[in-house]
Amino acid sequence: MSGTGHGAEQGVAHSACHEGGHGGKPGVEHGSAPAGVSGAASGADRRTLRRRARLQSRLQTRLQTIAELRERDPCAAFAASADLAAQGVAQAMFLVGQAYLSGQGVPPDLAEGLRWCLRAAADGWADARFTLAVLCLRGLPQGLLPRLEAEIAQDQTQDHIQGPIQAQSVFETAPPAPAAPDHAAAAHWAGQAARAGHVQAQALYGYVLATAPAPLRDPAQALAWYGRAAQAGCAQGHLGLALAALDTATTAQAFAQAAEHLRVAANAGLGTALYMLGLLHDRGLGVAHDGTLAVACYAQAAAKNMRPAQARYGMALLAGRGVARNVTAGESWLRRAALAGDAEAAAMLGDLRGRGLDMAPNPAEAAAWYRLASEHGHATASRTLGLMALKGIGTPRDETAAAHWLARAAEQGSTQAAAELGNLVQAGEAPKVHGPRIMQAYSHAAGADDMLGAFNLGLGLARGMAGPDNTAQAAQWFRRAAPNVVNARYAYGRLLLDGATDGARHNPLPDTTAGPPTTPGVVPDKGQEAVQEASPETARETVQKTVRATPQGAAQPTAPGTARGTAATSAAQDPGRDVVRGRQWVASAARAGMARAMLDYAHLLVEGTGGPRDHAQALHWYEKAAQNGLVAAMFSAGAMHGGGHDVPQDRARARQWFRRAAQGGHALAQLMLARYLAQGLGGKPDPDAARHWYRAAQAQNIALAAQELDRLVRGGGMDDGPEP
Repeated sequence: MSGTGHGAEQGVAHSACHEGGHGGKPGVEHGSAPAGVSGAASGADRRTLRRRARLQSRLQTRLQTIAELRERDPCAAFAASADLAAQGVAQAMFLVGQAYLSGQGVPPDLAEGLRWCLRAAADGWADARFTLAVLCLRGLPQGLLPRLEAEIAQDQTQDHIQGPIQAQSVFETAPPAPAAPDHAAAAHWAGQAARAGHVQAQALYGYVLATAPAPLRDPAQALAWYGRAAQAGCAQGHLGLALAALDTATTAQAFAQAAEHLRVAANAGLGTALYMLGLLHDRGLGVAHDGTLAVACYAQAAAKNMRPAQARYGMALLAGRGVARNVTAGESWLRRAALAGDAEAAAMLGDLRGRGLDMAPNPAEAAAWYRLASEHGHATASRTLGLMALKGIGTPRDETAAAHWLARAAEQGSTQAAAELGNLVQAGEAPKVHGPRIMQAYSHAAGADDMLGAFNLGLGLARGMAGPDNTAQAAQWFRRAAPNVVNARYAYGRLLLDGATDGARHNPLPDTTAGPPTTPGVVPDKGQEAVQEASPETARETVQKTVRATPQGAAQPTAPGTARGTAATSAAQDPGRDVVRGRQWVASAARAGMARAMLDYAHLLVEGTGGPRDHAQALHWYEKAAQNGLVAAMFSAGAMHGGGHDVPQDRARARQWFRRAAQGGHALAQLMLARYLAQGLGGKPDPDAARHWYRAAQAQNIALAAQELDRLVRGGGMDDGPEP
């Protein structure tokens, strides 16, 4: 609730809540006759006082004339102010400074405006000091203020005041870009004006003390100055007290107290107060929950150019929440907020144009709004642009543009974008030059106890995203993230099964993405060599050899010809392996719903790696993985039902699973389905369908498919073929 400051409420012009004098001299000496002087001297003093009174009256008349001229003839008002300023009248100096700052009657000139405000401030004019504090808080070009102060000091030593300089053209060289706020200078000038009784400066001084970095920050003094301003009737003082209360509010009473101060400030028309009061009513904090009243507050604040209020009012109009639905007006307010720099409003417009709402979607316009939001630091908008480029939405697919926007989103703090950029680097669709940046984002997230960031950091280390593979360090990050991230459990289990936790063995992790914990895809087992080298081949043998051929826990089977042996036979020779714990972690990931872990756990149960064999449980996990869409699991489930395992044979179900796997492109499943159809196993024979699936398997270089298809076509049947 405390993120909205009220510094913007402090205008440069003199405020209605400023009471009493300006704290400065009008340029004519004040005086009174000293006590105990002679009659002659008293007479002279009285004449001097009368003369000064006449001069003061004339000065006030001229100043009043200037005030009237400012409305109808700003140029004449400036000329009259400049004449008095050259004579050393503090109030006139301030008026000249205001004219330069606002461009009234003279082309705007920040340097000249500051110069004359500094002169008026040096002469004690409190309004000038307040104005300088506001400008310092907004940020001034680097070095401008010290340079002007030095020039004025030099003028004073020469007892000379240079008159206002008329700008030659409104097209003179633009001033340099503003620097960061100068809290020290703002505190100096606001403090001087506040101590002189300038009520609005008292509120501003409180704001500076409340928000400045250490050692200037002083919350206790900030409250004291807010309180003095509020007691004097200054709305900004009430706003400051409200914001200070909201910073620490945890009870209904504290929120109610803040709301009371907000009402005073809102009644005075302060946009921040109206917006914050709307938020309280929107959420029912310290006040009655009232959506209609909240939207009314947003509307009033929006009319006072409060960007977040414009965005909320626009969204309320679009949704018809607390106000009659008006899509045109709602979008108009969102546009005003977005064009004024509200990143959330720009992103919302991107969403609206992307979805279409009451009109056809317009991806090109959506992208334009997302770009605007991105320029203002909106990480989600940057990520959306990256995903649009990656998916080719509104434009042809462009991996380079996708990498650019995802990198920007990662820099803006999106861990999801960093993960997705990692995906592109892993897939070779983005240059590895992004690797160090990605790893930096992962490391930052992991250091902030973001467990998804810790998992991604581990995966980046394991995959060598910013240097050589380092599975030993990867294992540490996987272990840290494992209690919270399912993918980390699986990855840690895989490293334990393969013995790569000490970094001594080949990296066993498949080329999975570096993304959030979603179910990675599985490449279907083609199994060409399996059929060619092991004929005749049964489905049961195919499953077992596939498991043995796979690096323990891997989800992508390889040919039996490349088998490295079972974990049970090699674990004793590899002190870096821990197949028991590895199986436990993979099982944990499987139970948490990770399909790839289900498939690997089933493999371990079939082989008895890291624990007892359990074919019934293996079948259970194969079918669960298959129901999650893993084609390799569909084939394995069919093979288990086909016979030769410690589960009842059920060729009808085997045929169903082989069909699903075959339709998913699994070459061995296509071969097995063709056999079942040719021989009528698990259902009626279907020679035509059998020929279709033989040809599909043959197209994937399954040699046996060609041989058996030839026998089927020649009418030789399948009697001399291998047993399914």
